[in-house]
Amino acid sequence: MKKAVAIPYVIALILGVIVVGILGYWFIAQGGKTIGKGKGSECDSLCAAWRNSGFGLKPSNIKEVCSGSEDTIQMKDFCMTRLGCKAESPSCTGGRIDYGSTPTGSRYCCP
Repeated sequence: MKKAVAIPYVIALILGVIVVGILGYWFIAQGGKTIGKGKGSECDSLCAAWRNSGFGLKPSNIKEVCSGSEDTIQMKDFCMTRLGCKAESPSCTGGRIDYGSTPTGSRYCCP
């Protein structure tokens, strides 16, 4: 009968390993969301430079730095959202600067 005493300890150990695993995964997943591959400020700089150039030639390394899409329209939308720009229609309000049209026909309005 003394061997049966270890069962609660084994169950507690298994549950502890599961909880630690879930917490570890959660911390890793949250870390990736907040800084985007550890290059958040570099991504913001590339997006701002591209926006300020009138969305001419897309920076060659923007996809790798910002974890974005190959598609220029999707990348433009990603950058504008990242820079705090909002889609407004028919024109920008509240002193926001107009940076051109969105894929849906609204205007990108940035602070």
